[in-house]
Amino acid sequence: GNFTGSAELMDAMMRDDSVAGIMDVRVKGLLGLPMLFKPVDGSGEFGSNVAAFVERNKDVFCPKDVLTELLASAIFLGFGFAQISWEPLTKDLWAPTFEFWHPQFISYHAHDRKWRAQTLEGQVEIDMHSGQCLCIKDGERSFMRGLVRSLGGLYLSRQHAFRDWDRWGELYS
Repeated sequence: GNFTGSAELMDAMMRDDSVAGIMDVRVKGLLGLPMLFKPVDGSGEFGSNVAAFVERNKDVFCPKDVLTELLASAIFLGFGFAQISWEPLTKDLWAPTFEFWHPQFISYHAHDRKWRAQTLEGQVEIDMHSGQCLCIKDGERSFMRGLVRSLGGLYLSRQHAFRDWDRWGELYS
């Protein structure tokens, strides 16, 4: 499926004060919780050092603006994607960072069960196991459970009611 229309509707819905307020509570409430990084059992001192390093640099690895967009996309559309890029922190140390992919550039092809992204070079397959992609989704067809499917009609109805109300005020005031 092509998610351009759904993504544009999601963006429009986020301009609504009620929807934006509720999304702020859900997403920012979740992101306001402490982010804990623990070493894998049996990783010893090295694992503890890595966990402590990630804890200190979590704002570099997991920028809140990217996480906010990822979570909002996952709630509205049922999925969220980000590309993982590596940036130098020091001369010898590179760190992963996330770049949000807007869902209007994402498509799902049911015939081969593959996700694809539209890039400047053309359409590319998203390899979930390459280590270059961060994906938030719940199951194979998670896009069927996004809120935009159930709230989109109500949002559009509300917008038409506002337009009618404004038009009536122009005519009869």
